[in-house]
Amino acid sequence: MTTSVQTPPIEELGAEFVASLCMAGFAYIGKDDVESAALACDIVGLAFDRLSSRLKAEERTGLGELVTELRMQIVKKRGA
Repeated sequence: MTTSVQTPPIEELGAEFVASLCMAGFAYIGKDDVESAALACDIVGLAFDRLSSRLKAEERTGLGELVTELRMQIVKKRGA
């Protein structure tokens, strides 16, 4: 017996991954764990760069702003 499993589009999964890892990055910054935040940001950057061309414009813009904000927070923490 074969069951059919509905799989969401990879764009949806990727966007959720990027957003979740950004939130984790912000949480690391809140705990002053800048190195973990930076690692999360590096992974997010790679995933977002690879995924962005497949996203709708509003999704690309929203996630791009989230990634940029994470990068800026890391820069601020390192400069403090």
